[in-house]
Amino acid sequence: MVESTNGVGQPARRRKRAELKELVLQAGFEVLVHEGLDIGVDHINYTKVFDHLEATQGIRVTRGSVHARIWDSQRDFQRELVIRAAEWQFEESTAATIEAVAAVIAAADTSSHAGRRVAMREATRVGCRVNMASAESSDLWGLWQGITGAFTVSMAESEELAPIVDAVRRSYEALSDEFVAMQGQVVEALGWRIRDDMELQGAELRRMVASVSTALADGFGFRSKFTGEAVLQLPTGPEGSLQEWDHLGYAMLILVESVYENPPD
Repeated sequence: MVESTNGVGQPARRRKRAELKELVLQAGFEVLVHEGLDIGVDHINYTKVFDHLEATQGIRVTRGSVHARIWDSQRDFQRELVIRAAEWQFEESTAATIEAVAAVIAAADTSSHAGRRVAMREATRVGCRVNMASAESSDLWGLWQGITGAFTVSMAESEELAPIVDAVRRSYEALSDEFVAMQGQVVEALGWRIRDDMELQGAELRRMVASVSTALADGFGFRSKFTGEAVLQLPTGPEGSLQEWDHLGYAMLILVESVYENPPD
């Protein structure tokens, strides 16, 4: 049975399977984001999700409404819940990064070799700092990291968990596509170009850079939860003044300057 408790005397109505499935999955996802992974997702059970759904939306769902009708077992529900979380697309951190880098580009002096070099360094520094700060402030990113570690490393060969691996792969591919596009736009706007002596060129090289970048971000982001990362003070500001760099930003600068070049005036 599924009924709405919103309003006085509102009649109960039976919901279609697809609508009910979406309601319960979204409620479960909200509980999972709030409570985190624990050791797996066994703590996210039907009862907890149904209570959350009733408290937040006034919709009462019973076990009989979903069991066998939508999922064969609670474990099937939990697996689909993990898939939903694994498909996270990084929209907020990507949007914040694009906005920050666009502001740097808008203020850049690209008329000279020196100006283009300063602009690329600043776009890299600011973009990486904003990206990591935005991701680290999101409960979703921590949840996503936990899923990639718990479900795609130790259990990657499991047929039962293959859909979770596929979901993480789709998430990575979407992130890579975003970074490839942003990378091309920044390089073009600042007047840089791929080095002639690079074995890879064009889209193939940009995708390689995107892959390395996401790997660096994953690594620095994960390790910083345990060790912290000291902020670097580097003389990259106006007239050699000190600026704050995180480790990801400086590593990215080394990568960018090794595959792209700033043409002479």
